[in-house]
Amino acid sequence: MDVVENSVEDEVRALEALGNHTSFDVLDGSRLRCSACRRVVPCAEVPLLEVRRVEGPSDPAEMAAVLALRCPRCSAHGTLALGFGPCASAEEQDAFERVVIRDAEPA
Repeated sequence: MDVVENSVEDEVRALEALGNHTSFDVLDGSRLRCSACRRVVPCAEVPLLEVRRVEGPSDPAEMAAVLALRCPRCSAHGTLALGFGPCASAEEQDAFERVVIRDAEPA
């Protein structure tokens, strides 16, 4: 996962330019909602396509990631911006661990 100098908004726009036109929302219970089909899916079922890490401009502890994901129900490609690390909400940290860290672990 590379750290980039751009803002979260810059990274979302860049991923949208690559065809990731929908978005995902983090829900409690390790779930995400696809904005294209409105279906709620477990984080563990959502394929990760790309990760772009962004740090806060004045505080590197303000870590965020912009993810490119594919909905396992409707196959829409979209983005999810979320915090991780000490500044993240419990739901964001859980989603990060279940999607990004799960994907990085060897099978």
